[in-house]
This record gives sequence, structure tokens and C-alpha cells, in this order.
Amino acid sequence: MARQKQQLRPTRKHLARAERERILKNRIIAGTLITAILVFSLIGYGIYREAVVLPGEPIAVVNGEEINTREFQDRVISEVQFSGVTAESIAWAVLDTMIKDELVRQEAEEMGIVITEAELDQRFEEYLGYYRNGTPTSLPSLTPDPTRKAEETLTAAAVTALPTTDVTPTAANTPMPNPTPTEYTAEGYEQAYADYISGIEEQSGLSEEQIRQVIRSNMLSEKIREILKQDVPLEGEKTQLRQIMTDTEETTQEVRLKLEEGEAWEDLVTEYSQDATTKDAGGELGWLASTIILSGFGPSAELLLTEPVGTLVGPIQTYQGWHVFEIMDRATQTFTEYEYQQAVNSAYDDWLSVVEGNSEIMIVENWEERIPDVDVPESDAYY
Repeated sequence: MARQKQQLRPTRKHLARAERERILKNRIIAGTLITAILVFSLIGYGIYREAVVLPGEPIAVVNGEEINTREFQDRVISEVQFSGVTAESIAWAVLDTMIKDELVRQEAEEMGIVITEAELDQRFEEYLGYYRNGTPTSLPSLTPDPTRKAEETLTAAAVTALPTTDVTPTAANTPMPNPTPTEYTAEGYEQAYADYISGIEEQSGLSEEQIRQVIRSNMLSEKIREILKQDVPLEGEKTQLRQIMTDTEETTQEVRLKLEEGEAWEDLVTEYSQDATTKDAGGELGWLASTIILSGFGPSAELLLTEPVGTLVGPIQTYQGWHVFEIMDRATQTFTEYEYQQAVNSAYDDWLSVVEGNSEIMIVENWEERIPDVDVPESDAYY
């Protein structure tokens, strides 16, 4: 007979080892599960924080008033959709505008300035061409100023030499004519308003309330400008200038040295000037107000306002090139309409700078991390 194979029984030693291995295996499994749960919890919390918690937190605090992160993100997204630039490039301008809007709102409240819902509705009605009392006849405009286009160009440091015709920057006190009837019905306006808001919402993602708030902020700013305007004079000091613009600092310095040595300005303008708008006019820029000079040529051009008549100033760099100027004359003159508006804008900017300097403004650290991730639309997707 064949011998039966003897079955081995596990010893206590074997049993103890198996138990230890079983416990260790269970601990490894449990540890893996706990780690996975923690990882997914952290990921889930991160998503929850990004989507729910963070947008509700302030990105900035202005004198105790919070600017909401979600509102900031919505505004950035709308700017990207409308302008076609990246969120990163526009984000600071958006945040700075929102801070200034809040400062204006607070100051307007202190001054007793409000924008009623009726005023806001009227602004939309006017924008969409609806006049519930009929379309008003246009008031006479100011006398056309042949230098206005040149000065608007100068704001971007490109000037045109045209003769100056000064006008008083106020309209004549002509009585308001009786409005003429309009066939734009109330129902038609309501539909036009709904279509307009719907289009903006679709284009920018802003809600109707947000759109109205943007318009309200603009209207508050306008009312404060009107108050400041009362202290802006209708005349001021102007400076008569001419320039020679070249491509490099070295060339402009060479031109200045030749002028100081007595070479004729007219000859050097013809030989060196790269500015097609003033070259044929001997480089003459005409009479310019200080606000126009500073906005057109930057802070470095302040010497043009302080140096005596007959002085050469430069080289001064603008985005167009390098300039050497001659101060030809200086006198007090009536502002053109454009110069007056620039003076009002300057007064407003100065006022807002003082308000900002006296305010407590806190921007959260790493605010850039809250810039929304948004794709720039194709060129034909915005207007």
C-alpha cells in the first residue's frame, strides 16, 4: 500500500506570523484608503473654495467697504469679452477702476449726491433714443474750433500745426425749444431696452443689475465733475511751441547743439524732423494749454511750462520719438472747448487723488491669483 502523505499542521509560530501579515495588510489598505480620502477631500475643498468660498471673499477693502472677488471676476471677464485683451493685462485696470468707483460712491454720499432710479432709467432712454415727452431739438453747439482735432491728436503726442481760434467753452443761454413728437412708443422702448440688456448680458456675462451699477458709477462721476467745473476758470496760461522730432536721442541732441551754435531752425526742421504733421509748418504746434502739454508729452515736459520764452527744451521722449522744443511765447488766453474739458478732467483727477490719499485701501495679498481664467474671443467676436 502507498503511504499517505502526512498533512502538516500550522504551528503557533506560523499562525502568529500569518496574523501579523493580515493585520499589516489591513493597515496598508486602510492607510491607502485614508490617504485617498484626504487627497480627494483636499481636491474637493480646493474646487469648493475656488468656486464658492473665494468668490464671496473681498479682493479689496475701501474705507471698510468690501469689493467682492466675484464682482471683480465678472468685470474682468466682461472686459476681456469686449476688448479682446487677456485677463492678466486688464485685471489691474479693472480693480483700480472698481476701487475708484467705490471712493466716488462714498464721497458722493457724503456730498449728498445720489442717482435715482428715475435718473438711471432716463439715461437708458436717452441712450436708446426714446424721449417720453418727444425728441428735443438739438441746442446750438459751440463755435467749431479748427484746432480741436489737432489737440486731440496731441494728447497722443502727435500734434498738428493749425491756426488757433479760441471760443468760450459754454453754450449760449438759448431757451429749450419745444420737443417734437416721436413715434418711438413706450412698448417699443421696453422691447429695445430688453434687447439691449440681453445683448450685453450675452456678450459680457454681466447681469442687468451689474450693468446698471456701472452706468450709475459713471453718472456719479459726471455729477461730481459738474460741481468741480464751477471752480475751473475759462482761461489760463498757454504756451506757444515749436518742435523738431527725430528717431533717436543722439540725433535730437545733435539738433539741439546745432541750434545752440546758431544754425537756422527752419533748415534743421527740413533736414531732421520726422513728424509729417508739423514738418511743413516749421514744427509749429501753436498755442497749447498746460494740461494739453502734460498729457501729450508727459511729466518730462513740465519744463515747457516753467522755462522762459526763447529756451530750448529737450531731448524729451514720447512714444512717437525724441523731441527738442523751442518756447516761442507765453500768455493768458481763453481756453478752447477741448482745453477747457481737459482742465475739468485734470481738476477731477486731482480731487480723486486727494480722496484716494486720505482713504484706507487694502488689497489682498496675491490678488493676481484671483484673476479668472478666461479665453480671449476671436477678433470678430467683440466690437
